[in-house]
This record gives sequence, structure tokens and C-alpha cells, in this order.
Amino acid sequence: MLAVARSVPAPDGASIEWREADATVIDLPDSSFDLVICQQGLQFFPDREATASKVLRVLAPRGRFVAAMWQGIDHQPFWKEFTEVEAANLAPLGLTREDVTLPFSWGDPDALRRLLADVGFDPIELSTTTVEANFAAESFVEDLEYPYGALVPGFLEDPDAFAAYVNAVREESRDVLNRYRRDDRIVFETPANLARARRP
Repeated sequence: MLAVARSVPAPDGASIEWREADATVIDLPDSSFDLVICQQGLQFFPDREATASKVLRVLAPRGRFVAAMWQGIDHQPFWKEFTEVEAANLAPLGLTREDVTLPFSWGDPDALRRLLADVGFDPIELSTTTVEANFAAESFVEDLEYPYGALVPGFLEDPDAFAAYVNAVREESRDVLNRYRRDDRIVFETPANLARARRP
């Protein structure tokens, strides 16, 4: 991702420094940023409160924090069906349904508001939005499952097992994918919660 980002010309006059770092550490100076954006990340952090506190620390007074997180799996018709197929095929490797639905694990806007208020953000505005996902149908399953091939120990040790998993998901999700197919694309909506908060 960083290589792609660096390859894109910066807007006129902009100076951008791209870094790879642990977002739960944020080893940056106090009060040094006007804006921090977290796009579909906060739900993955083991200590969300500590991370939000660090974000507050690096923001200048009146600096803004903007975070987006998918709403819960029960609000995601496509993903609710598709992740059931994934979970059934990943269970033999020790992964649970909770592991597979982790991207949708923190969709409660009230919990997000409490977290930001508890660490000191004020004011806090919450809203919802819906993103239309639009993927190439032909490579959808392969593209989507690629991270599992790189992260699941059983697949790292046995690439043939990963290929068999991808084939199983493709076959078992065929009916789901056909319902969301528009010509050569897979199209569906994914609702998300958006938070806009300021450091006092």
C-alpha cells in the first residue's frame, strides 16, 4: 500500500511523508497534527481506548479525529451470508465465526461515542453512511481470500490447502454471488458508522 501511495503524485504544494508504523503506539510528538483519520481500523486494535488516547495526544487543540467502522454483521446482508461460507471452511484450521466477522465486530455507535468521550474528545458527532462495494465478479473470491493465504498458518505451510479452500468458497458461495451480480461485477451495499470528534 505504501509503494502505491508513494507512486501517486502529491497535490500541488503538498509534502507527504509515508510511514509504516504500529497505530497502537503512535510514536509521534504531542499536539503535532490537525487531523487524524482512521479508516476501518479501530475495530482491529486490541486496546481501543489506549489508541484513542494516543490520537488525542498527537492532535493540536481543536484538532479533528475522523473514524469509520463498518456496522455490525447483522446490518450487512451480503457479508452475513458470505462469511458463513468462509467460517465453515476455515473452522478446520481453528478459526471461528468471530474471527471471520472481525471487521464488523464493533458496529455499535453508542460504544464508539462513549469511547471517544471517555478519553476526552468533545464535541463528538456520529452519522451513518452506506458504501456501494463494486468488485470484478470473475476474480472476486480469489481477490477477497488472498489475505487468508498469507496469514493463516495452515495455508502458509500448504498452498494446496489454500487453493482447495478458495475453490470450496467459490462453489459454496455461488448462489450468494449470483444474487449480487450485475453483469460482470459483484455489487452490494455496506453500511458504516462515521465519527467526527475534536480535541478540546
